[in-house]
Amino acid sequence: MRARPAFILWGACLGLAGLTMAAELSLDTETLATWERVRPEGAQWAVEGGAWVASAPGDAWWRLLVGGPKRGDGAATVKLRVTKPTPAGGYYDGPNFRRYSCGERDGGYDAAVVLRYQSPNALYRFQLSTAYGELALWKPSGGFLQVKPFAFKPNETYELRVEASGQRLRASVNGNLLIEFQQVIPRGTKHSAHYRVLAYDAAKAKQLFAASKLLPAFDNDREYPVFVTGLNDFKLARRYRDPHGEWAWEGGAWDKAVGHGDAFSLRLDRAQPGVSQAACTTGSSFFMDGYADGFYELSAWVKTRDVTGKGATLFVWTNDGKEQKTTYCPQRLTGTQDWTRLSFRPDNVRAATWHVRLGLELDGAGTAWFDDVELKRIGDLPKAR
Repeated sequence: MRARPAFILWGACLGLAGLTMAAELSLDTETLATWERVRPEGAQWAVEGGAWVASAPGDAWWRLLVGGPKRGDGAATVKLRVTKPTPAGGYYDGPNFRRYSCGERDGGYDAAVVLRYQSPNALYRFQLSTAYGELALWKPSGGFLQVKPFAFKPNETYELRVEASGQRLRASVNGNLLIEFQQVIPRGTKHSAHYRVLAYDAAKAKQLFAASKLLPAFDNDREYPVFVTGLNDFKLARRYRDPHGEWAWEGGAWDKAVGHGDAFSLRLDRAQPGVSQAACTTGSSFFMDGYADGFYELSAWVKTRDVTGKGATLFVWTNDGKEQKTTYCPQRLTGTQDWTRLSFRPDNVRAATWHVRLGLELDGAGTAWFDDVELKRIGDLPKAR
């Protein structure tokens, strides 16, 4: 069985001449009635002139999903015509940050085809834009993987074909191959990179480049713990080289010998005084549901050995687009201590905070283990009178 595609519509008017696959999936009313509908209320499909026509509000996106085997191979060809493009724009104003930082709901895209859908956090999305003149490949745990220019024009019909075969994903428009992406890069592949320094004059930028050093080759076999909603006991891990849809805990080392009640934890080590951190960014812009307003508690079990300085603790960093704020747990562990539960109530977790970064910190030399980390909603905010 081949993976069936999903079709996504942004705030645009779009005509579909047909959707074909190995198993011939047609866009008929019976098929559309069984597809999963995910916001907004104003989106609709209708038959006009022998083609399906879709429309949605300009400030929203709309998708129709059909299930398929996980990571399955498949291909889809669709003829489409954008009659009213989606306006450019989105959550970010600057072209660099907005276009290549998160991108889950960036404005300016008209429609997309999704392959290898497992969940909203695990999929590949080929999306086109008449406003930007491009075809892009996007995934939740990587953002924009490839962006290729193509001058899509309103009221012209295009044939878009997308394919997933093994580790390769491809997309072509009118028979011209635009995107070819390989999920796992073979060992020994050579890469080149170009860098640009912003906010410095040419002399300072030249000085920075002269002082820079290449880091050792990245270890794709390294394992890292992944974030899970709820209790993080650090039993679940992935290798960097493996395809995945989860979001990682960044920093520290995955310890498979020491844990609170088991043999797993996240460890921070420092030979010299200083600050080391491990953290995971959550929130509505990072491929998960956002947080409702309320009172929250962040807790973890912590164990230390020969820790000097301020010690081991927890923190929460948030960003709502207007303000960045960090709150720290007032408890800190120093010296050598067995498993101790640390907890505090951060006041900066709100529905408006689309970055919520859960953090573990070691300030000083020594070793600290963290386990059973959990951010939990414990109550409602008082109602406004």
